[in-house]
Amino acid sequence: MNADERRLNVSAREASPSICVHPRSSAVASAVRRIGVVSDTHANLDLLERARELLIEAFDVGRVYHLGDNFSDAEAMMSWGVEVLRVPGLACRAYRSDGVPRVLRDEVAGRTHLLAHSEPA
Repeated sequence: MNADERRLNVSAREASPSICVHPRSSAVASAVRRIGVVSDTHANLDLLERARELLIEAFDVGRVYHLGDNFSDAEAMMSWGVEVLRVPGLACRAYRSDGVPRVLRDEVAGRTHLLAHSEPA
């Protein structure tokens, strides 16, 4: 485990919502250096700011997966200057909307990432 991965493990344990960063990999396309994952944000703006500091400033992610709950939190994250893919969480009204996908697939360098907050109903 390198220093970035050790720092991430400590930072992720200290923070809630869950924050994860996919480590650098030669298999990941250069356009997406790292992928951050944020979940269960529940409109906590202070924690979103801490997530921004970790993901953008400390780990230089190029894309963020937001796995719920609030869509408005993901909208705020779109101002971070990175690509944000989002799915609603159980506490989000959009979760019950037929027009909003509860599961997304993202292809990165030949790998498929499945994004979901919970098992689809």
